Formats: sequence, C-alpha cells, structure tokens
Amino acid sequence: MKTNVFNAKKNYPFTFEYPADKLLLTESSKTFSLFDEIIPGEGIILSHEINTEHCDESGLPGHCTPKTSDIEISVYTLNKTVQKIHNNTDQIMDNVRLGNYDALRLEQGVEGEGIIYYFISLNDKKTIMVSRKYIDENIVAKYKAVPEFITSSESKKIFENIMQTLKLSTI
Repeated sequence: MKTNVFNAKKNYPFTFEYPADKLLLTESSKTFSLFDEIIPGEGIILSHEINTEHCDESGLPGHCTPKTSDIEISVYTLNKTVQKIHNNTDQIMDNVRLGNYDALRLEQGVEGEGIIYYFISLNDKKTIMVSRKYIDENIVAKYKAVPEFITSSESKKIFENIMQTLKLSTI
C-alpha cells in the first residue's frame, strides 16, 4: 500500500501518513455543534466513496444520497480545551490511547452506523479532534455486494495505521 505524508499549505499542528491509493484528502474549515456549543475548526477529511445509495437512519424521503462514504476520517484543530469540551457534555467519555497520545473517546451510533470522536489536548487553548465514521456491512448488508466497499474491519485497520503515524506539534 502506497502512503503519502499529509503536508498542507496551511500551518496545521499535525502530520500523518495515509493510504493515498485508497483515500481522498480534502482540506476543510467547518463549524461543529458539539454538545450545544458551536466551535469552529480547521482540518482535513480523508474519505472513500462507493456508487451505492446511502439513506440515513431516519428512513424519511429526501434523506438519501447517491453515494456512500464507507470510510471517513477527520482531523481538526479546535479553539477549545479538552477539559471545556468534556465539561459541556453529560455523555460518558472514555480515557484511551490514540496512536501515541492520551485522548478522550466518545462513540455515537445507531443501527450499524456511527461516529467515534477522539479529543487530544494540543495546548492550553486548543484541542485536536479526530473522528472516524463507520458503517457495519453485517448490519447494512447491501454493501457486502459492492466489491470496492471498505469493510468495517479494514476501515478500523486503516484508521489505526494512520493514527500510529500521527504527530502533533504545539503552535
């Protein structure tokens, strides 16, 4: 598997290696609604899409897209401390190790789809937020028939390999 080192034009406080032959990298500025608070972020999204319709768990008309993102990994810098993010939620966060860093982990999901958030303290003002969206092909079975679909176990392995190469620098 060929890997590229993420090197952005912007001055991000992180670098990592990723499988460029599998994942598309996009830079992104985004506002997050985390636990009833709006937090702006700057970062990147690594993704892979397949040409299979995806409908969200609501099942409502108009909640479908023509493609499915079977893996999506995001790394963002947030202008908020991990402690403040943690204090703003009543949801349980686990202390975990993500690559070489201590992090808080929060998982949200339903019916075979979800997102796992990791929050790593960068300094006394900023946090690195890493997220990984997932789809379990054993629950959403139609994806098993698509040859280019990245399975949940392969997705997890790709994520773990990327996180092993994650390096942070204080800014």
